[in-house]
Amino acid sequence: MTYVAFNGKNALGALATSADLKTFERQGVIVPQLTCTAFDELAKVNTDIIERYRQDYNSPDTILMDKDVVFYPRRINGKLCFMHRIKPDMQLVAIDSLEELTQDFWENYITNLAEYVLLTPKGPHEINYVGGGCPPVETPEGWLVIYHGVDNEMKYSACAALFDLEDPGKEIARLPYALFSPDQDYEISGDVNNVCFPTGAIVENDTLYIYYGAGDDKIACASVSLSALVAELLSHSGLQSLA
Repeated sequence: MTYVAFNGKNALGALATSADLKTFERQGVIVPQLTCTAFDELAKVNTDIIERYRQDYNSPDTILMDKDVVFYPRRINGKLCFMHRIKPDMQLVAIDSLEELTQDFWENYITNLAEYVLLTPKGPHEINYVGGGCPPVETPEGWLVIYHGVDNEMKYSACAALFDLEDPGKEIARLPYALFSPDQDYEISGDVNNVCFPTGAIVENDTLYIYYGAGDDKIACASVSLSALVAELLSHSGLQSLA
């Protein structure tokens, strides 16, 4: 189970594990714990990334915020894979075991960060930044990733993209519009206004149920035909559905 560890100032992705879903063992923070100054120094060869990522910092000594950790439901080519988010993009990690996530690993990763960017904001509905949401759903056509996108008015929407099954960093298609956005009273008004934040998904027959945070103080559920969503995604990629 991934979650955000927050000490009142810094928010970082963390992990807890369980064999029975009743008793959990905290594994602690698993993302890099770097100051913005250290990040700048490590990532300096990635000029575009420095220019885009730097705008979110409060001060050079602020700990780099890295959250929205989401694991893939199985190993891919023997690798344990997970998404995480350093604004404004989403990034991808592929490792053999959690023990690899050392300080040296993360320093090398940040130095070559451009190689690990999974999603960069595109359309108006996500132009501010994107971040993880539901665990990827495996389909014959690819990994369906339901994520969140934030526009320039700080409205959080559920978004969808499709990635290659064997190369999860390869984007096949992305909806050019939000899958759904705040339009109900309980989504428009809450602890944080205008929020639809997808976090969980299950598939029953051909129905994809998406559980999401509404207004940051309620849990809601939306549903869609899985095959129809994949077909719609593929219509924006030039590929045809295998179904």
